[in-house]
This record gives sequence, C-alpha cells and structure tokens, in this order.
Amino acid sequence: VDVAVSEIPCKSASAMKMLADHMLSKGQISWLEIIETAKVPVMKVRSQSSGLRADVVFSQPDGLQSSKFIRSKVKEYPQMKPLLLFLKYFLLQRGLHETYTGGMGSYLLCNVVLHFLQRHPSLKNGRFYAGTSLGHLLFDFLKYYGQEFNYTSHGISVLEGGSIFPKTERFPEKNKRSGGGPVLCLESPLSTSMDLGGACFRMPVLRNLFHHAFHCICHLMVTRSAPEVSMLCPLLIDPAHPVITDRFKLMAEQPVAFAGLPKPKSVETEKKQKRLPNENGQAQDSHNDTKQPMKKRKIQPTQPVTQPTQPVPIERIHEEADDATAAFGFHEDVSQW
Repeated sequence: VDVAVSEIPCKSASAMKMLADHMLSKGQISWLEIIETAKVPVMKVRSQSSGLRADVVFSQPDGLQSSKFIRSKVKEYPQMKPLLLFLKYFLLQRGLHETYTGGMGSYLLCNVVLHFLQRHPSLKNGRFYAGTSLGHLLFDFLKYYGQEFNYTSHGISVLEGGSIFPKTERFPEKNKRSGGGPVLCLESPLSTSMDLGGACFRMPVLRNLFHHAFHCICHLMVTRSAPEVSMLCPLLIDPAHPVITDRFKLMAEQPVAFAGLPKPKSVETEKKQKRLPNENGQAQDSHNDTKQPMKKRKIQPTQPVTQPTQPVPIERIHEEADDATAAFGFHEDVSQW
C-alpha cells in the first residue's frame, strides 16, 4: 500500500518521526524503517494487526497523479497487470525491487513494462495480437531488455504511444557518469525534464538478469522439456522462497515492534480491570493487590570455562563458511548473473 500525505506544517523528516512515535506508542506497527537519504524520503511500516506493509511519503503531490496515470494505462493494456505481478516477484526474490538500493522500483517497472507493450509488434496486427499469450510477452520482454535495447544511446518515453529518443540530446549527463555499463534513461510521463531511470544504478545487474532469464527459457524450449515441467519454476521463480510460502500468513497478527511496550487495551477491558472483587466479594483496585515476597535462592558457583587445546581444523572452517554462504539463499545469489 502506498500512502501520500500532503499539506503538512513541518518538514517531511519531522513528520515521519512524529508519525512513527505515535504508531509505536499505540502498538499499531510491527516493523518500521525510515529512509531519509532516498531521492524521495519514505517511511516503511508493517501493520501489527494484519501484517500488511505500507510506504508513506510526505509532501509529494505527484503521487496521486502517478497512480491515476498507471491505472489508466493498466485499463488500456490488460496484459500489463499480470506481467507486473510476475516481474515484481521475480525482482523481489533477488533483492532488486527497491529504488533506494539501486533496484527497479514499482513506478519505474510500470513504465518499463508499458514501454515494452507500446512497442510490441502484436499491437499493429490484429491476427498476431489474438495469437500472442502472456508467455510470448514475457519471453519478448526478457529478450528486449536483456539483448536488444541500446542503453548507451537510447532513452525511453511512454507519452503519445511510446517512443525512443537520443539520450545525448535530452539527458547529456547520462553518458558522463555511465562508466561503460548500461544506464537506463526513462523520462517521467508527468515531468519530462525528470529521468526516472537515474536512481536505478544497478541496471548492469538487471540487464544481465533479464539476459540470463531469457536463455533459461530458451534452454527449456531447445531441450524440449516435458509438458509437466514449469518454464517459470524454479529457474525464474523459486516456489520455496518465503515470499511465496508465507503469502498466506500476510493477513495475520504480528508481534509488536518493541516487546517492552505494552499492547494497547480497549476501553471496556480497562474498565473491567480497574476494580476486581476480592475473596469477600468487595471490589478492590487491581494495582493494589498484595505481592508475594520473592524467595532468595543460592547461586551455585560455575566451573571455569577452559579453552580447547587443539586448534580447529581448517576443513571445518571451510565447511562452516560454505553453510553460512548457502544460508543467504535465492535472495543473494545474484552475482552469477
């Protein structure tokens, strides 16, 4: 869930901290992260009662306009929604879905998919359009951004049906800081002087990832895999990843952010607990109950810890290091691409 708050009487950083303090004191969130160094400062929270996550931004009036623009394009291109759903999981499992870490955020991904659909040949031929499935579109998407698109000289525009422009004419500073690697350039549909792809500094990894995924599908086609073999799992999407296995646990109550903070009680519960009946049937305050004195116990001295005389074998160290590396799992295994 994306939340945009406007018309605040203070700075965005102060508003985030005030909102965070209020929600923590009420026990309403189970997880909190404030990112002030991002291009657009954002506060990420997770609801304690439902487990749903939300990104909260302040003083960003273009948030509603961006949402309206994407919704209108999803209606115009019905294939856009399922492609976005798959690609978001595809990037999420590899840790490449956050803008502030150099990945491809949701809004940038929407425009990238939109540009691909605008340029796809099936839109120009009704017969070709009728025979094009989502599998064809995914295959062509991975090929387009993994092999065909020229990141060095081309920029992307999704306005007026989509087009490609020379990057040096509109954003000449992009070539100065490219460093030889692919740099994505995509003008904002709401402000043409803004480059949405500038924050995606991990585009070389993303381009190699799309290239690798394209060849994975090609391998399954060439080897004529059995019909029951999935072309998406586990090469592109890992079904054992927590993002997939824990999706049914989303709408569930989460632990509070700080265990030391008491969980807020309802007004009726507080009224009932104010006065409790004692053994004689008389009401008494719950906080005046007599407490039993704590008994003292003897502490037995412990034996001193002795250091091992034999050094740890080097083979055991390597085995533990391999186990630790494997624990990172599917999320961190991006370097091979």
